Amino acid sequence: MEGNEETKESKAVRDIHNILEEIHISIGDKHSLEKEELIEDLQEAMLKLLKIKTGGSEIVRSARRNAVARLYMAVDLLEHWPECRPLEECTMENCQVIDHIDQISAEVEPMKQELLLSLASDCPEVSHYTRLAKALNAVQLRLDAVEACGRETIRAYRRASVQRVSLLLRFLDHAGEMGIGFVPSVEENVGGVGNLLDTAPLADVRETLRDANLLKAEMLGLCHSTNISETPTETAIQEEEHETLEFAMEDEGKRHQTLSGLQRQLLALQGRLDAVQTGRNPYVRQERRRAVLEVQALLSHGDLLHALEEWKIKTGSENEDVQPAHPAEVIVWKVGTSWHIVSPFPLAHVN
Repeated sequence: MEGNEETKESKAVRDIHNILEEIHISIGDKHSLEKEELIEDLQEAMLKLLKIKTGGSEIVRSARRNAVARLYMAVDLLEHWPECRPLEECTMENCQVIDHIDQISAEVEPMKQELLLSLASDCPEVSHYTRLAKALNAVQLRLDAVEACGRETIRAYRRASVQRVSLLLRFLDHAGEMGIGFVPSVEENVGGVGNLLDTAPLADVRETLRDANLLKAEMLGLCHSTNISETPTETAIQEEEHETLEFAMEDEGKRHQTLSGLQRQLLALQGRLDAVQTGRNPYVRQERRRAVLEVQALLSHGDLLHALEEWKIKTGSENEDVQPAHPAEVIVWKVGTSWHIVSPFPLAHVN
């Protein structure tokens, strides 16, 4: 049974690579054709990818998602590619400047083609994107150095070329930030998902996330201890009011000390996450991002609790007639006291 599952997983990954190989060839063959035809081919390839069943395999799901994201980026690049319109009126002096701009801009089209081919193929090395970005920056500097001499027509023509370079640079940055360049090879997946999931960095991230969940439970308990229990009658409130306030005053220093300790531990966890080397493993990158969001949310809530304690001392929480000076303070108070109910970051499930 296990062997059949691995065979299905390998076959699904191989199908993904076959689709990418087909669209890679299509991009190379239709370099000089209309972009609408190429966009149609890219969209058809995305539909084929979405029809591939993952069979519950995380590695197939990740490979399919990354492949679709890359092809979608290629479509987006083609749809937003600015066209340089030829000038209707061109004097002898203007033509010399325009020819110079055209010579520089001629280097941009092959770079666009190179990026499209990269998006539709296996992940290139990081140095590939770095080299392409350096070449685009050099072209942009040369375009900026072209003197328009106050002529709006030349300035507009140069601006269109600069927009092309800027667009390619933005797509390169986006590809790096999203980490969508990773598509696992068939050989990497013949042995199953263990090659990617059974790694030390992923284990470190999950251990850190478990520690963060323990600290979160302590912080939620601290939130409960700050709330005054509701009673059904006014008489019961009056009888317990003095006792409750005395308890709150005695416990204030302890809660403040506990909260400070929790925040220090959260900062230590954040440092551990920053030290994790994600490499090209999408699972480590995704798990680390989730853990960072969890820790940052807890740190923000700790700061909010500190602010609420200071607000209570400032306004005198024992006086029922005292109200927040601004409606925003009311919202902050509600968020702080009911965070355990409305938190967008529930206790993370760790396998």
